[in-house]
Amino acid sequence: MENQTRNLVVLITHGIDHELSSAGLTVALGGMTAGLKVSIFLTSSGVDIVRRRAADTTHVEPLEPLAEMLTDFVRRGGNLWACTPCVKSRGYTEDDLIDGVTLEGVWQSNPVPVDFSSFMSSMTRTFSADSAGVNRMGQNLAVVSDHYLHLSLKLGYHFTLIDCYRSEDDSRNSVQFRFAGGVTGAVRRSRRARFLFEVLKGFDFSVTVKDDLVVARAKGWMARDLNRLMRILGLLVAYTRQLDVSMVSDSRIFEHCQEFEHIAEEAMGN
Repeated sequence: MENQTRNLVVLITHGIDHELSSAGLTVALGGMTAGLKVSIFLTSSGVDIVRRRAADTTHVEPLEPLAEMLTDFVRRGGNLWACTPCVKSRGYTEDDLIDGVTLEGVWQSNPVPVDFSSFMSSMTRTFSADSAGVNRMGQNLAVVSDHYLHLSLKLGYHFTLIDCYRSEDDSRNSVQFRFAGGVTGAVRRSRRARFLFEVLKGFDFSVTVKDDLVVARAKGWMARDLNRLMRILGLLVAYTRQLDVSMVSDSRIFEHCQEFEHIAEEAMGN
Protein backbone atom coordinates (compact mmCIF):
# COMPACT_ATOMS: atom_id res chain seq x y z
CA MET A 1 0.00 0.00 0.00
CA GLU A 2 1.35 3.39 -1.00
CA ASN A 3 2.22 5.65 1.91
CA GLN A 4 0.53 9.04 1.74
CA THR A 5 1.68 12.06 3.72
CA ARG A 6 -1.04 13.31 6.04
CA ASN A 7 -1.68 17.01 6.49
CA LEU A 8 -2.21 19.12 9.59
CA VAL A 9 -3.33 22.76 9.56
CA VAL A 10 -3.03 24.89 12.71
CA LEU A 11 -4.89 28.22 12.92
CA ILE A 12 -3.41 30.86 15.25
CA THR A 13 -5.43 33.99 15.99
CA HIS A 14 -3.57 35.33 19.05
CA GLY A 15 -0.43 37.45 19.24
CA ILE A 16 2.73 37.37 21.32
CA ASP A 17 0.85 38.25 24.51
CA HIS A 18 -1.23 35.05 24.63
CA GLU A 19 -0.21 31.52 25.60
CA LEU A 20 -2.30 29.97 22.79
CA SER A 21 0.23 31.19 20.22
CA SER A 22 2.96 29.14 21.87
CA ALA A 23 0.54 26.22 22.26
CA GLY A 24 -0.26 26.36 18.54
CA LEU A 25 3.44 26.25 17.60
CA THR A 26 3.94 23.33 19.98
CA VAL A 27 1.13 21.40 18.29
CA ALA A 28 2.56 22.20 14.85
CA LEU A 29 6.07 21.02 15.76
CA GLY A 30 4.65 17.89 17.33
CA GLY A 31 2.80 17.15 14.11
CA MET A 32 6.02 17.49 12.13
CA THR A 33 7.77 15.11 14.50
CA ALA A 34 4.93 12.63 13.90
CA GLY A 35 5.57 12.80 10.16
CA LEU A 36 2.72 15.11 9.16
CA LYS A 37 2.92 17.85 6.56
CA VAL A 38 2.12 20.90 8.68
CA SER A 39 0.90 24.39 7.76
CA ILE A 40 0.21 27.30 10.10
CA PHE A 41 -2.34 29.96 9.17
CA LEU A 42 -2.02 33.28 10.99
CA THR A 43 -4.98 35.63 11.16
CA SER A 44 -6.13 38.54 13.33
CA SER A 45 -3.52 39.22 16.04
CA GLY A 46 -1.74 36.01 15.06
CA VAL A 47 0.16 37.84 12.33
CA ASP A 48 1.98 39.83 15.03
CA ILE A 49 4.08 36.81 16.03
CA VAL A 50 5.91 36.81 12.67
CA ARG A 51 6.88 40.49 12.75
CA ARG A 52 10.66 40.64 13.00
CA ARG A 53 11.91 40.44 16.61
CA ALA A 54 8.35 40.71 18.00
CA ALA A 55 8.45 37.21 19.52
CA ASP A 56 11.98 37.46 20.92
CA THR A 57 10.86 38.00 24.51
CA THR A 58 7.87 35.62 24.55
CA HIS A 59 8.45 32.47 26.58
CA VAL A 60 5.54 30.53 28.05
CA GLU A 61 7.05 27.93 30.34
CA PRO A 62 7.36 24.99 30.20
CA LEU A 63 7.13 25.41 26.41
CA GLU A 64 10.06 26.49 24.27
CA PRO A 65 10.55 30.23 23.54
CA LEU A 66 8.18 31.35 20.80
CA ALA A 67 10.92 32.79 18.53
CA GLU A 68 12.87 29.53 18.69
CA MET A 69 9.79 27.49 17.79
CA LEU A 70 9.07 29.75 14.80
CA THR A 71 12.65 29.40 13.56
CA ASP A 72 12.53 25.63 14.05
CA PHE A 73 9.19 25.36 12.23
CA VAL A 74 10.46 27.22 9.15
CA ARG A 75 13.81 25.38 9.20
CA ARG A 76 12.04 22.01 9.17
CA GLY A 77 10.02 22.95 6.09
CA GLY A 78 6.72 24.00 7.62
CA ASN A 79 4.36 26.23 5.63
CA LEU A 80 3.76 29.56 7.36
CA TRP A 81 0.89 31.59 5.90
CA ALA A 82 -0.27 35.05 7.04
CA CYS A 83 -3.59 36.72 6.29
CA THR A 84 -2.76 39.52 3.85
CA PRO A 85 -5.55 41.92 4.93
CA CYS A 86 -4.56 41.39 8.59
CA VAL A 87 -0.94 42.24 7.77
CA LYS A 88 -1.85 45.33 5.77
CA SER A 89 -4.32 46.60 8.39
CA ARG A 90 -1.43 46.73 10.87
CA GLY A 91 0.76 48.69 8.49
CA TYR A 92 3.24 45.84 8.05
CA THR A 93 5.04 45.17 4.79
CA GLU A 94 6.60 41.90 3.69
CA ASP A 95 9.98 43.26 4.78
CA ASP A 96 8.66 43.59 8.33
CA LEU A 97 8.04 39.84 8.58
CA ILE A 98 10.44 37.01 9.33
CA ASP A 99 11.78 34.91 6.48
CA GLY A 100 9.54 32.03 5.44
CA VAL A 101 6.16 33.76 5.67
CA THR A 102 3.83 33.54 2.65
CA LEU A 103 1.18 36.20 2.10
CA GLU A 104 -0.53 35.90 -1.26
CA GLY A 105 -3.09 33.44 -2.54
CA VAL A 106 -4.28 31.96 0.75
CA TRP A 107 -7.52 33.63 1.81
CA GLN A 108 -10.65 33.37 -0.30
CA SER A 109 -12.25 36.80 -0.77
CA ASN A 110 -14.91 35.91 -3.35
CA PRO A 111 -18.60 36.11 -2.34
CA VAL A 112 -19.96 32.95 -0.72
CA PRO A 113 -22.24 31.20 -3.25
CA VAL A 114 -25.16 31.01 -0.78
CA ASP A 115 -28.04 33.47 -0.41
CA PHE A 116 -27.48 34.85 3.08
CA SER A 117 -29.35 38.13 2.37
CA SER A 118 -32.10 37.24 4.82
CA PHE A 119 -29.76 37.14 7.76
CA MET A 120 -26.67 39.19 6.90
CA SER A 121 -27.82 41.93 9.29
CA SER A 122 -27.02 39.54 12.14
CA MET A 123 -23.37 39.48 11.06
CA THR A 124 -22.79 43.19 11.87
CA ARG A 125 -22.59 43.16 15.62
CA THR A 126 -21.62 46.22 17.64
CA PHE A 127 -19.47 45.49 20.70
CA SER A 128 -19.06 47.51 23.83
CA ALA A 129 -15.62 48.92 24.58
CA ASP A 130 -15.08 46.22 27.20
CA SER A 131 -16.08 43.25 25.04
CA ALA A 132 -14.05 44.50 22.06
CA GLY A 133 -10.72 44.24 23.90
CA VAL A 134 -7.98 42.03 22.50
CA ASN A 135 -8.40 39.56 25.35
CA ARG A 136 -12.06 38.94 24.45
CA MET A 137 -12.01 38.91 20.65
CA GLY A 138 -10.98 36.11 18.29
CA GLN A 139 -10.68 33.36 20.87
CA ASN A 140 -10.89 30.69 18.18
CA LEU A 141 -9.00 27.48 17.50
CA ALA A 142 -8.92 25.18 14.49
CA VAL A 143 -7.00 21.91 14.15
CA VAL A 144 -7.34 20.20 10.77
CA SER A 145 -5.80 17.02 9.36
CA ASP A 146 -6.78 14.53 6.67
CA HIS A 147 -9.16 12.62 8.96
CA TYR A 148 -9.86 14.93 11.89
CA LEU A 149 -11.17 18.45 12.50
CA HIS A 150 -11.62 20.37 15.72
CA LEU A 151 -13.12 23.86 15.54
CA SER A 152 -13.81 26.06 18.57
CA LEU A 153 -15.40 29.45 17.85
CA LYS A 154 -16.40 32.40 19.97
CA LEU A 155 -18.76 34.50 17.85
CA GLY A 156 -20.09 37.48 19.73
CA TYR A 157 -21.54 36.13 22.97
CA HIS A 158 -22.00 32.49 22.05
CA PHE A 159 -19.68 29.53 21.67
CA THR A 160 -19.63 26.82 19.02
CA LEU A 161 -17.61 23.61 18.93
CA ILE A 162 -17.40 21.14 16.04
CA ASP A 163 -15.45 17.91 16.42
CA CYS A 164 -15.32 15.59 13.40
CA TYR A 165 -13.59 12.31 12.52
CA ARG A 166 -13.64 10.75 9.07
CA SER A 167 -12.79 7.05 8.93
CA GLU A 168 -11.57 5.06 5.94
CA ASP A 169 -14.79 3.12 6.56
CA ASP A 170 -17.70 5.60 6.33
CA SER A 171 -19.70 3.53 8.82
CA ARG A 172 -17.27 4.66 11.54
CA ASN A 173 -17.48 8.41 10.90
CA SER A 174 -18.47 10.70 13.77
CA VAL A 175 -19.27 14.39 14.28
CA GLN A 176 -20.21 16.36 17.39
CA PHE A 177 -21.68 19.86 17.59
CA ARG A 178 -22.01 21.97 20.75
CA PHE A 179 -23.57 25.39 21.04
CA ALA A 180 -24.21 27.67 24.03
CA GLY A 181 -24.64 31.30 25.01
CA GLY A 182 -26.09 34.46 23.52
CA VAL A 183 -26.59 38.15 24.19
CA THR A 184 -30.29 38.10 25.12
CA GLY A 185 -32.21 36.76 28.10
CA ALA A 186 -32.72 33.09 28.91
CA VAL A 187 -36.07 32.79 27.10
CA ARG A 188 -34.82 33.96 23.71
CA ARG A 189 -31.60 31.94 24.03
CA SER A 190 -33.66 28.84 24.78
CA ARG A 191 -35.79 29.48 21.69
CA ARG A 192 -32.66 29.52 19.56
CA ALA A 193 -31.63 26.25 21.19
CA ARG A 194 -35.02 24.75 20.28
CA PHE A 195 -34.54 25.94 16.69
CA LEU A 196 -31.17 24.15 16.58
CA PHE A 197 -32.79 21.04 18.05
CA GLU A 198 -35.43 20.92 15.31
CA VAL A 199 -32.95 21.55 12.48
CA LEU A 200 -30.30 19.10 13.67
CA LYS A 201 -32.87 16.38 14.39
CA GLY A 202 -34.03 16.71 10.80
CA PHE A 203 -30.51 15.97 9.55
CA ASP A 204 -30.08 12.69 11.47
CA PHE A 205 -28.32 14.09 14.54
CA SER A 206 -29.00 12.81 18.04
CA VAL A 207 -29.71 16.03 19.97
CA THR A 208 -30.04 17.02 23.63
CA VAL A 209 -30.96 20.50 24.88
CA LYS A 210 -30.66 22.06 28.33
CA ASP A 211 -31.54 25.75 28.55
CA ASP A 212 -29.34 27.39 25.85
CA LEU A 213 -26.91 24.45 25.58
CA VAL A 214 -27.27 22.20 22.53
CA VAL A 215 -25.27 19.00 22.09
CA ALA A 216 -25.70 17.07 18.83
CA ARG A 217 -23.97 13.90 17.65
CA ALA A 218 -23.99 11.73 14.57
CA LYS A 219 -21.88 8.62 14.23
CA GLY A 220 -21.64 5.36 12.38
CA TRP A 221 -24.20 4.85 9.66
CA MET A 222 -25.94 8.16 10.47
CA ALA A 223 -22.68 10.03 9.67
CA ARG A 224 -21.85 8.18 6.47
CA ASP A 225 -22.49 11.32 4.35
CA LEU A 226 -20.07 13.45 6.38
CA ASN A 227 -19.66 16.15 3.74
CA ARG A 228 -23.40 16.85 3.85
CA LEU A 229 -23.47 17.05 7.65
CA MET A 230 -20.47 19.37 7.80
CA ARG A 231 -21.99 21.69 5.22
CA ILE A 232 -25.16 21.88 7.29
CA LEU A 233 -23.15 22.72 10.40
CA GLY A 234 -21.28 25.41 8.48
CA LEU A 235 -24.55 27.00 7.43
CA LEU A 236 -25.84 26.84 11.01
CA VAL A 237 -22.72 28.57 12.36
CA ALA A 238 -23.45 31.52 10.07
CA TYR A 239 -27.23 31.50 10.40
CA THR A 240 -27.46 31.29 14.18
CA ARG A 241 -25.23 34.26 14.96
CA GLN A 242 -27.41 36.81 16.81
CA LEU A 243 -30.50 34.74 15.96
CA ASP A 244 -31.61 34.91 19.59
CA VAL A 245 -32.32 38.63 19.13
CA SER A 246 -35.13 37.84 16.66
CA MET A 247 -36.67 35.10 18.83
CA VAL A 248 -39.42 37.34 20.20
CA SER A 249 -42.03 34.54 20.29
CA ASP A 250 -42.29 30.76 20.01
CA SER A 251 -43.72 31.13 16.50
CA ARG A 252 -40.34 32.44 15.33
CA ILE A 253 -38.83 29.00 15.94
CA PHE A 254 -40.97 27.44 13.21
CA GLU A 255 -40.47 30.41 10.89
CA HIS A 256 -36.68 30.18 11.18
CA CYS A 257 -36.80 26.41 10.65
CA GLN A 258 -38.60 26.97 7.36
CA GLU A 259 -36.24 29.75 6.33
CA PHE A 260 -33.17 27.67 7.10
CA GLU A 261 -34.61 24.72 5.20
CA HIS A 262 -34.86 26.89 2.07
CA ILE A 263 -31.30 28.19 2.53
CA ALA A 264 -29.96 24.66 3.05
CA GLU A 265 -31.76 23.37 -0.04
CA GLU A 266 -30.25 26.15 -2.13
CA ALA A 267 -26.76 25.67 -0.70
CA MET A 268 -26.86 21.89 -1.09
CA GLY A 269 -28.16 22.10 -4.66
CA ASN A 270 -31.39 20.26 -3.91
